[in-house]
Amino acid sequence: MLQVISENPDRETLGNNLKEVQEELEQLKEVEEGLDEKLEMRKKSFHVMIHSIQQLQVKGKGGRAKVLMFATPLLRPFSECLIGMRTRRGSL
Repeated sequence: MLQVISENPDRETLGNNLKEVQEELEQLKEVEEGLDEKLEMRKKSFHVMIHSIQQLQVKGKGGRAKVLMFATPLLRPFSECLIGMRTRRGSL
């Protein structure tokens, strides 16, 4: 039993290690939140860019139906795009 006790670190060392790991976890959570916010902003910016492209194409060519067929799949979730492709082409 003495051998098992001597192989494991004492409570103070374990407590310090646990505290360090908890601090690192908190830092990583903060980084994750920042990255999530950045991703959301980029999604919104992309949506605005696609919408602007649509508007410019409509003004330039006057062919709204053609523009919507090109850009609308970019604004929908991927799964909805697949459903739309199945109805147009039969099946994937």
